[in-house]
Amino acid sequence: MLNVIVFGVGYSGTSIVVKMLKELGWNVGDVGTDITENKEVLDVNKYILAEHGICPCGNGTANTEKRSVTGFSIECPKCRQTFTTGYIGSSQLSYVQETILSTLPTPWCIKDPRMVRTLPLWKKHLQVHNPVLVLVERDTERVKKAYEKHKFNDHGIYGFHIDSLKTLARKHWDGWNENKIRINYEDLQKAIGLW
Repeated sequence: MLNVIVFGVGYSGTSIVVKMLKELGWNVGDVGTDITENKEVLDVNKYILAEHGICPCGNGTANTEKRSVTGFSIECPKCRQTFTTGYIGSSQLSYVQETILSTLPTPWCIKDPRMVRTLPLWKKHLQVHNPVLVLVERDTERVKKAYEKHKFNDHGIYGFHIDSLKTLARKHWDGWNENKIRINYEDLQKAIGLW
């Protein structure tokens, strides 16, 4: 059983795939009760986005107010949350990423919609573990309705709109030279119904 990265834009069906793989024996690590994101992976991705001025709420690009050698303070223009991130440097970030991946019992399965933005910073660490990249795609209009339901009314999250995120996800998937699979969410729904 190979390690798996379930990859895709938020609200595209990635959580369903992770829950299925978990039932089949893949290790997902420490996840919350309502989410399927590994907490350590999630924290790293939030850190990476914060370093690029994107609020952890996902609601858009934050304004960097004050930056220093040890970090910076940001206020999100939408949720008005102010958060501070400490600067850890690329070598320490690499160490944290590799530690997370190498300590997860195999076979592991990780996913986080933020990976559509952060995959390039994970890629060298992931390829050591030879995972299958599973891209889950869903009809854009259905994704937009899900975004509206969850109050992302401008159809954007993590600094991008849905169309741009989907294009970026496909670009990363196309550039993945290892094992990869693409799943259409609507086909997955039909399969679950038949089962």
